[in-house]
Amino acid sequence: MSKYLKRFLAISFAFILSFSGVKSYAESSNAGELDVLISSEYLEKNDDFTLDLWDISGADTSDRQKLVKELEGLSKEDLEKNGYSLQKSYSKKDLSDADRSKYDPSKINKVLKLDSLKDKHTYYLTDRSDNKVKLSSSIFTYPADTAEGYIAMKNYTTGDRPVSKQRVKLIKVNDKEERLAGAKFTLYKLDKKDGSQVKVADYETDQNGEIIVENLDQGSYVFRETQAPQGYKIVQDGVEFVYNKKELNLTVVNLPQDKEVTSNKLRLVKVDDEDKRLAGAKFKLYRLEGEEEVEVEEGKLYTTDSNGEIVVENLPKGKYNFKEVEAPSGYEIVQENVKFDYDKGDLDLKVVNKKKAKGRKEFRKTDESGSNFLEGATFKVTELNDDGVYSIVKKDEKEYLVSSDKEGKFVVDGLDYGTYYLFEVKAPQGYKLLSDPVEFKIEENNGDTQEVMMIKNKKDTTVPPTPTNSTSTSTGTTPSNPIKIPKTGDIVLPILTLAGAIIFVTGFKLSREK
Repeated sequence: MSKYLKRFLAISFAFILSFSGVKSYAESSNAGELDVLISSEYLEKNDDFTLDLWDISGADTSDRQKLVKELEGLSKEDLEKNGYSLQKSYSKKDLSDADRSKYDPSKINKVLKLDSLKDKHTYYLTDRSDNKVKLSSSIFTYPADTAEGYIAMKNYTTGDRPVSKQRVKLIKVNDKEERLAGAKFTLYKLDKKDGSQVKVADYETDQNGEIIVENLDQGSYVFRETQAPQGYKIVQDGVEFVYNKKELNLTVVNLPQDKEVTSNKLRLVKVDDEDKRLAGAKFKLYRLEGEEEVEVEEGKLYTTDSNGEIVVENLPKGKYNFKEVEAPSGYEIVQENVKFDYDKGDLDLKVVNKKKAKGRKEFRKTDESGSNFLEGATFKVTELNDDGVYSIVKKDEKEYLVSSDKEGKFVVDGLDYGTYYLFEVKAPQGYKLLSDPVEFKIEENNGDTQEVMMIKNKKDTTVPPTPTNSTSTSTGTTPSNPIKIPKTGDIVLPILTLAGAIIFVTGFKLSREK
């Protein structure tokens, strides 16, 4: 083989390898994108803001609410020390106009577009500005937590979150809630990863039955009682807690040595009006202190299990309120607040939900004059969620679509009372697609005597006449792009084939010349 042929073949082989990488490079460079929804109210009240996006992959996200609190207490330097990396900082100038077909412009008129998100990475987005109205931090894993293509950041007034003293207070009481001095405890810091414990210090309750610990680092801890007050039984179980640089009060009860331990269970049972047990009802539990309500466990949601039950053990004596925040699917809340007095022992509460009422709405599709009925219009049924986003309504686990018949009629039924929106996805043949959603309501009076809602379309003067030899039976038109742009992967194989043919012919000629 001549040296020219060898050189030619080496160059050709390198060309094939480099070009074959085009497809994989193009695919790997496709960055993940996500819309961040920021309310119009927030934008109106703030001239600017700073949002930091951190990659916190590897963090324990089993309790995201707790993790957010821990991260919010860390400085930029602390976050970096924990191995987290700042991806990018955003400000008001980075906002884009919101898509009117996705978001309600009265609530969301601007969005922040995140890009370069990596598959299966976990991110922490936080508001670093000093504005009085701020955005709550958000933790999400891409793309598992972002199937809808967006995340919504809620705003709050900083005055709604008063800063507490940075301390932990343990209060020791007996079963009559009398304060107990002389109880001894050892405090340990916990490492959740390996289960190890590091002793912090020994403490003893004072004359007020209190132990106060200040200037703790953030993290998980446990108080273990080493000696009970005289005449009382020692508490065998440790008192675990998570400290996040805010005031925290813990109450520990000792029983007299001659008193038997009772089960002390509070049980809430959720049923419908036919006494059927209901799973999935969500509650918050508050302790009533005068006119104020204080969460028994901050941020915790109590959810009824498959038996329709919530069980809470060892509540201190006092007045409480179970507040229902979300009814089971298909039901509505009847009694939001369930207030009760608890005085040890077992207590059962029964809370009833009733099924949501359903309704229907009739429509008719016509031309602008209202005299010609139009067949073949197709709509998707949506509703507006709290974030200002139009979300698709499902029926029988499928996207709810409706189409007009020969008389232009169609019906939307089986929906809960409320406000909904129709988005036209296919216009009748020869007519323009509606650009805005059609709002309608399902109400109690939407019965047999309801008024039919008329939806009109304008003629599309740009549509060419149908050829006389056409055999198409289509009843509608959908917008389409007449030009198909091939993707990188679509052209790799033909080009490689052509390049291979050229290399083969040239190599064959060179070998003949030898």
